[in-house]
Amino acid sequence: MSMNEALIRKIRSSGNELDLADLFWSVLGKWRRILLCGLVLAVLLGAFSAGISFTRLKDADYLRDVQLRNTEAVRVYEINRKECEGQIARYSEDLEQQEEYRSHSGLLSLDSFHVYVCEGIYFVDTGSNTIIDSLTREPNYTQAIIAAYSERLSSLDERQVLQNAGQIFSDAEIYNYRGFLNVSVDMESSTLRYKIYGATEEQALAIADAVKDLVRDTMPEISRLICEHSIALLNERIALQSDPELAAMHADFETSMSETTTNLSAAMDLMETLESPEVETPSPAVAVKNAVKLALLGFVIGAFLWAVYEAFAFVVRGIVADPDDVTNRYGLRVLGVIPREREKNALDRRITSHYGLPAGMSREEGLRYAAVNLAEAAKGEKTLLLTGSGSSDAVRALGAKLGADLPGLEIQTAGSICRDPDALKAFHACENLVFAETLQYSRHNELRRELILALESGKKILGFLLVEKES
Repeated sequence: MSMNEALIRKIRSSGNELDLADLFWSVLGKWRRILLCGLVLAVLLGAFSAGISFTRLKDADYLRDVQLRNTEAVRVYEINRKECEGQIARYSEDLEQQEEYRSHSGLLSLDSFHVYVCEGIYFVDTGSNTIIDSLTREPNYTQAIIAAYSERLSSLDERQVLQNAGQIFSDAEIYNYRGFLNVSVDMESSTLRYKIYGATEEQALAIADAVKDLVRDTMPEISRLICEHSIALLNERIALQSDPELAAMHADFETSMSETTTNLSAAMDLMETLESPEVETPSPAVAVKNAVKLALLGFVIGAFLWAVYEAFAFVVRGIVADPDDVTNRYGLRVLGVIPREREKNALDRRITSHYGLPAGMSREEGLRYAAVNLAEAAKGEKTLLLTGSGSSDAVRALGAKLGADLPGLEIQTAGSICRDPDALKAFHACENLVFAETLQYSRHNELRRELILALESGKKILGFLLVEKES
């Protein structure tokens, strides 16, 4: 396989590979255009905002509408703030009460899976006696009596019951007592049921005895109010057990506390999100401030949009980025890089150094360096064609300057051999080619076509001369 055929295969296989670093620095290299676009949009939006704002300052209807909006915004904010404050106070109070209840509740302090439970059933019988005249409207005397007992027992002072239980409970346990005694009434079976919880068997029995004494003590009082009756303890049992009712009560209480905590947290979060309304006060100073804000926004948007455009153009066009770009793609030598004539600032020098270009080299030095390499590559040759896909005038100017440094070598210049008929004629007349391409401007697609055409025509390609594009 000849050298030209190998190069053709390499060139055909080279695609438009995207290097993100080259993309970034290529976009950054257009910083002047990016800033200019940002400034143009900043001026336009700033002027537009200022014109609208100063015009409105003379509009009485607009000023009145602004005042109404400000008043309504403040009113809505005050309503929302007071509502949040009310919710926070209410939920905080509920949570405090629940915490206090839990700290003083005997039932909540018990382990529902390991508790002594004493249950008893009383049977109430009215016999054949009648109820007193004031209660003759009640058709079921037994139910009336049981209801009276239930009301009496439900209003008990539970601490007094514990005191009546003797020395089983300490003063602290008596103070913290809540809910050990549960009373229920079954009207259909004429029974009165009680259920007592204790941390120990002794405690449960002591409370049960106190309750039975209270029932007996209450019997004469109920009899005087309603009628003569009898009440008997049918059944009583005590056992260490896992009580589902107590477990359910624990779960319900924890759920209630969790809901209260969640509601309080939500109310506090809502309070934090409330912001004081921005009161609009139209004035020349505010108009200028708004214009400056919009101008800054316009600058950012304009710069961003132009940067996106440059990035898109870099990807779509597939431009020649740096010397390594053409060397790696095409396997041909770079004979020289010609810096631009314009003086570079610090940013331009940093961008140039990224591409491996001679940042500190002047254009004249770059031309002399290229002339030395060109003379070495063209040793023994008398003529060569300098062509490129960029500006044909720029190629001719470059050829003239190089020709002055190489008097023994005839340098012909032409534009793109794929687009310029005159360049194609010169191409067929010369055997040696040097491609002069402009960095950040020449396209790989066109350059590949030119290279393949030259190689397929049997031409000898000496290498590339890369010219740094003027900003």
